[in-house]
This record gives sequence, C-alpha cells and structure tokens, in this order.
Amino acid sequence: MPYSGAIRTYTSAECAAPFEIKAAQGSHYLLKPVESYTGTPVIDVFVRSGSIVKIDVPLGTYEVRYACGDIWYGYEFLFGPETTYSKADKTSKFEVVGNQVSGFSLTLYWVAHGNLSTSSLRPEQF
Repeated sequence: MPYSGAIRTYTSAECAAPFEIKAAQGSHYLLKPVESYTGTPVIDVFVRSGSIVKIDVPLGTYEVRYACGDIWYGYEFLFGPETTYSKADKTSKFEVVGNQVSGFSLTLYWVAHGNLSTSSLRPEQF
C-alpha cells in the first residue's frame, strides 16, 4: 500500500497551491483533482485512513474525485470490487488572490448537514 501522501503527477505545471486532506479512521482514499473544464487529471494522491496529508497542486479549478476502500490492490484495481467512487459537487479553486496563493482543505468523513456534498461516480468516470 502506498504511504500517505504518495503522489503521481500528470502535468508539468508548477505545484504552488496548498491542499490539505484529512481522512477519517476506517477507509483509505485515492484523490484525483481533475481540471474542471477538460476533465484532465493533474495529480493523484493516496491518503491512508486516519491521516492528514499536506501537498501542493498547480493553480487551477478542479473537480475533486476520489476512490475509497479498505484493501489496496494497486493502482490498476484500486480497492478492488469494493471500491466506492465519488466526486465533490462543487469545484475547488486554487488561485492567486492579491499576493497570496489560495488553497483548499478537505475533510473526508460523513457529517450530517456537512458543507461538502458529493455524488457517486461509475468506475470509468474516475
């Protein structure tokens, strides 16, 4: 299983904007921010259950997609047949505001009436 914070990069753009991901105990995650206009992935990052990962991503507006599960089968099969796929319903904007880079923080656990609504994805949409 990859270490928490393991990144695969799909772009040559400079990673300059902070992105913090907090995972609750119970499941592991593979997050994939994709450009909201093209659907092109920029990175993916593995987040182990119960951990916090702080990384930098390229500036842009992204749809955050993620796969979730308990047993890691590798990057081809992810969490096997029990993998659940989801995406955040709102895009995340990583940008320069004034002279500061604006980032984003994401907490991955279910909260009644929480502020991050998600939708399910089919595996081929991930």
